[in-house]
Amino acid sequence: MKIGVLASQGAFAEHIAALQQLGVETLPVRL
Repeated sequence: MKIGVLASQGAFAEHIAALQQLGVETLPVRL
């Protein structure tokens, strides 16, 4: 499963790291 994490501001890097530790493929989404 891939999950896009909105990377506009805040602690998105920590959210990506936590999801990756769970084995989820993540992509930062920038608008």
